[in-house]
Amino acid sequence: MKNLFPQFYRLADSELAELFKSAVFIFDANMLLHLYRYPKKARDDLLRILVGLSSENRLWLPYQSALEFQSNRLSVISDQREKYGKVNTVISDIESRLRKELDALELRKRHSSIDPDILLEEISASFNKYRAQLTQLESEQLDVHHEDSIRSEIEKLFAERIGSPFSSEEIEGIFKEGAVRYKAKRPPGYADEDEKKGTYIIDRGMYVKREFGDLIVWKEILQFIKGKKPQGVIFVTDDNKQDWWLRVNGKTVGPRPELLSEVFSEAGLSNFYIYNSERFMSLASQHLGIHVEKDSIEQVKTISSERVKLGNRLYKENRVRLHLVQMYGDRCQICSFDGASEAASIIPVSEGGARVLGNTLLLCPNHHKTFDRGAFSVNDDFTLLGLDGSLRVDQNHEISVDSLKFHRENVYRRPETD
Repeated sequence: MKNLFPQFYRLADSELAELFKSAVFIFDANMLLHLYRYPKKARDDLLRILVGLSSENRLWLPYQSALEFQSNRLSVISDQREKYGKVNTVISDIESRLRKELDALELRKRHSSIDPDILLEEISASFNKYRAQLTQLESEQLDVHHEDSIRSEIEKLFAERIGSPFSSEEIEGIFKEGAVRYKAKRPPGYADEDEKKGTYIIDRGMYVKREFGDLIVWKEILQFIKGKKPQGVIFVTDDNKQDWWLRVNGKTVGPRPELLSEVFSEAGLSNFYIYNSERFMSLASQHLGIHVEKDSIEQVKTISSERVKLGNRLYKENRVRLHLVQMYGDRCQICSFDGASEAASIIPVSEGGARVLGNTLLLCPNHHKTFDRGAFSVNDDFTLLGLDGSLRVDQNHEISVDSLKFHRENVYRRPETD
């Protein structure tokens, strides 16, 4: 039966070893972008693998993957730098809250033995020492206006190994085919439809619809296989959605059989498989004779897992936000600022708040930030605390009064009175 239905069988150890020795390795944009997120040791280990494959002319990058890498690169670099500010904010909030809680106990006046100043001085010294370390690390962190050594390395690795772009007619054809495929939940790409619909990358005068990005990459892979006729191909992606991977009872079994079947039927190649970056590094260490530290593989696994969790969170947030945008026309519920609205959780997710309409407001970035910090809150009748006016509320937006109560009691910081 394996000869008739190879897409339902995992590779045997001997087949896997042979594939790694002869295959061309194709990469998605997300794996290249992860190079900016990995700790230095993990990044260096991965680059050593890629350098080895490049020297054997066994690397290839779809044009769409390169385009998405270039389009998202600066955002990833900026996000890495912003983490320093966010960590500093968390430290300052913890220190401030601790001081306020201890001051509220009035221990200096009402207790003969407990001296909170000893604790506060030690914590402040530890925090200041850590802040100094953060400042030093931030000064060494790549910024958007710096010379990008990581991109320079990627350019060298994939020189003359990037696919040619599809014509505008071909792209339009993929959009039309994609609409049919997505309706039938045929992989890949349909899992991006809700999250990315209505967003574009402008390239060569064309509006490339982001929801079809994965399908464009897939079509490029099929075209590459048909044209170059490699002995084998391994596609490496950290996209963990269900339109790439077959899951049974929550466990990932392998690539979607439909994808393996399409490669065989459309391109005539049976030696094809898909791995994520963690598995790729582990197998490369085993089959390519390139030593990779176990810590590096574990770090890669951690980053991939964090991105999966973030992707799931953003997907849920985006669905809720789209519902709110339909109600409010992308206008902030506080100031009616038009555009760039964000989904703000009333009970913070970190406190167990659900990503549902009843626990979410549509706010501009400024009011979102101040709401999260407790600068203002909302009464049950939707009048504002800490600000003048009232919250705009659509008749179909049923805001949870329990969520509002939680925010008032646990997040809102009432102005101090003399």
